[in-house]
Amino acid sequence: MHKKRGLAQSYHKGADTAAEMCNLVKKLAQRSRARRTRGDEDESAQILKETARVEKTRVWLRSGQG
Repeated sequence: MHKKRGLAQSYHKGADTAAEMCNLVKKLAQRSRARRTRGDEDESAQILKETARVEKTRVWLRSGQG
């Protein structure tokens, strides 16, 4: 089993605030852009999946259940 990196790690620890989660998404987006220019498609797909998961969490936090 591979070690979770960056966002996944933070995601599992649980980001404290929606703002923190937002920063993670920004970092992630930058990383995915950088990867796409190198043509690492699998990695990009994985990042997009994680981003979608984070978006759901952000909506959940915003709705006040977090």
